[in-house]
Amino acid sequence: MKKGFNFPIFIGINFWCGNLLAEQTPVEVQWQGDVSSSVQFLAHSRSNIGELGIGVQDAIMHAEIKNTKSSPLKATLGFGVLEYINYEGTLAPFSPIDIGLHYGWVEYQPSSRWQWQMGQLQNRAGLEKGVSTKNSHIQFGGINNSRSFYYPGLRSVYSTGPMQVYAEISGPETPNDTGATFGSQLDYGSGKMAFNLTHYLDEERTNYNLNWTQTIFGFNLGGVLDYIQLSDTPAWRNDEALAIAGYLKYQFQKQYIALRGEYFDAGNTGIYGYEKAGVITATYGFNITPQAFARFEGIYAKSSNNVFRDGNISVDDQYGVAIQIGMRLGKLLNTNK
Repeated sequence: MKKGFNFPIFIGINFWCGNLLAEQTPVEVQWQGDVSSSVQFLAHSRSNIGELGIGVQDAIMHAEIKNTKSSPLKATLGFGVLEYINYEGTLAPFSPIDIGLHYGWVEYQPSSRWQWQMGQLQNRAGLEKGVSTKNSHIQFGGINNSRSFYYPGLRSVYSTGPMQVYAEISGPETPNDTGATFGSQLDYGSGKMAFNLTHYLDEERTNYNLNWTQTIFGFNLGGVLDYIQLSDTPAWRNDEALAIAGYLKYQFQKQYIALRGEYFDAGNTGIYGYEKAGVITATYGFNITPQAFARFEGIYAKSSNNVFRDGNISVDDQYGVAIQIGMRLGKLLNTNK
């Protein structure tokens, strides 16, 4: 799972918040929280020996800071612990814990239609969020491997009716990246249907991402198509990668069932971790209390090449189960200073 580069807290956020406090301007701070812990077991058809991992998957505090005098400025921060687990066996203790500021930006809205955001932004492509408790599945889909959930950048948003148009420029996602990425997105939502088309361009690749969601007879349906065209590739390397994901969820009063199917055709680009592969994920979740929940998940992945580790050998398939217990704490506290 590709992770964003954790930059220091942006100077703009510090400067703005410092000025508000120094001037004793009325400020409202709204807190939310998400906490979860997961157990994951992975095995392979050629072996009776599995791989077990236990970890704190999410421990996130989300804060929104705004001026109570109808100021066009607002700040958003998300900090804590994240572990991006997926079906490649990256649950702790097999993956590093990511602690710190995960996202944070200053938002300036000069009018009802126009908005600017600057800071560590959230990726808007795809149907999964960087915090697992916001998703229907415990383990992240491999389709998210093509780009970070969070990255530093500047974004402009224009809204008109059911449509929003985004334009952004972002910096390096990891310390090894160079150059800037230019992005644009078109969002449209009407009634029970919504879609968005995202385009990213940098010196290494062009990325198109199409998302679609629809509610039919109580079923929440979704689809994602991710296509990448690489530039200046050597003759031995493929220059195209494609991933498709389909989502289905049915919500009962206090429980739900969800399915996710993924297909990858990436050649030897290494973008998603597969050449050709299919993955199916099934999840059952229920509420223990209005805040606490539990989820159970099964997953099976089959690849055209040996990408999964089984002891000292590599194999072409993997199955596993995961259990998650957590709390969605919602609005914890509103403070007026």
